[in-house]
Amino acid sequence: MKVEVVRRMVKIILIAFFTLLNGHSICHAKIHVQVLYESLCPDSINFVMQQLYPIWNEVAPYVNIEFVPFGKSSSINGGQHFICQHGPKECMGNKIQSCALSLIPEQNAQVEYVNCFMSTFKKGIDNDNELGQGCAESLG
Repeated sequence: MKVEVVRRMVKIILIAFFTLLNGHSICHAKIHVQVLYESLCPDSINFVMQQLYPIWNEVAPYVNIEFVPFGKSSSINGGQHFICQHGPKECMGNKIQSCALSLIPEQNAQVEYVNCFMSTFKKGIDNDNELGQGCAESLG
């Protein structure tokens, strides 16, 4: 119940905001939104699955999303290795998503891919490579 109320509130606020912006002649460009997240973070998974994905079609005309699967990670050895908040499995998931997103030029397909990856990852799929490939194949 609480998640549904929050989702509705976010949706209403975003639609009102974008409607206001759309009414001004100076605002024709899409708003750039950078989403920093982690592939195994429960909050990141919930954000994508319960807030972003359900309202995407309504806000897509107004927003350009840049997905950054890095979150609370740090690089060591000049970027040769990474340490992720939720361990090595999360680092691998972040790398797979980063690589896939660099190869998916279309915004709607990126949103679909990230949602697929996060929702399947949440179910406990252990093989990140198969998961990433499966989500990419589901896009066609």
